[in-house]
Amino acid sequence: MGKSYPDRTNARGIWNVNEISKDKILNGNWPGNFGTPGGRGMFGGGLTPTTVDTVDYITISTEGNATDFGNLQSADRYGCTGSGSTTRGLFCGGGTNTNVEDTIDFFTIASTGNATDFGNLTGSNRSAGAFGNQTRCFNAGGSSNSAYVNIIEFVSIAHTGNGTDFGDLSANNDSGSSGVNSPTRGIVMGGISFNNRIEFIEMSSSGGHTDFGNLSSTRGNVAGMSNSTRGICAGGRNPTFSNVIEYITISALGNATDFGNLTSATSYVAGCNNFTRGAVGGGSTPTIVNTIDFITMASAGDAADFGDLSQARRYLSGLSNAHGGLSQGY
Repeated sequence: MGKSYPDRTNARGIWNVNEISKDKILNGNWPGNFGTPGGRGMFGGGLTPTTVDTVDYITISTEGNATDFGNLQSADRYGCTGSGSTTRGLFCGGGTNTNVEDTIDFFTIASTGNATDFGNLTGSNRSAGAFGNQTRCFNAGGSSNSAYVNIIEFVSIAHTGNGTDFGDLSANNDSGSSGVNSPTRGIVMGGISFNNRIEFIEMSSSGGHTDFGNLSSTRGNVAGMSNSTRGICAGGRNPTFSNVIEYITISALGNATDFGNLTSATSYVAGCNNFTRGAVGGGSTPTIVNTIDFITMASAGDAADFGDLSQARRYLSGLSNAHGGLSQGY
């Protein structure tokens, strides 16, 4: 018999107590991913090397090539930051080589189509670290038109509107920091200044960073993925390109631990995930690639081939409707 689990939006289905208990213990969530079985991951924008407005999607539980979702709602741009709830995905900021924007786009993740205007960030921003939970989407650090910034801001995902100041990182930190999250903590790892800092905030309150630990080496332009317990940082450069994957336990402070390796040394990558599997898309080796790797987040090991994006591009952004910030209580 096929599995058809109830979830938070649909009471119909087969209540399999063993499977529900297993998922709650291991992943902190109900089986199934809120109307999108397997979780839907999205990759937006990027450089081909020219800027593009492309948005692709994948079903994270099933290997295969990405499918066209739609387009960003304003100019082609790279260096957006992405996060989402179970229903909405947001791509924030980004820009071209000459201009940085404050635009926020949103999509209804379960259906394909072009972006809709959400509002604006507190200022122009490109390549921040992004994380969130069911209610808030955060951007931390990044760069404006003139300088790196340490700003942390958020929007309320269910209501369109502009960004609100939250606090600050310990230092200005431009692109390539890895944003990961549990339902309560948001974490930033690394950054383009090739630092190895890991910092966190409690997302339900307002305030600045707290030191978490360090990556094993300094690097930026990395991909971030997380379930409710484990945050993962993959790829990047320092300044040589890296295939390193490492992880932290989100609830416990400390330094990152080796996880495995990507299929190749890749930078300018983007990550997305469901509660069990992470996917790393695009980037440079330094040749711009369309590859997608995947890992099983609960067990350490090397990445394997997942499929391909619709076009080779770097400096893209990733999000999903089944990441670690959404799993607790669902």
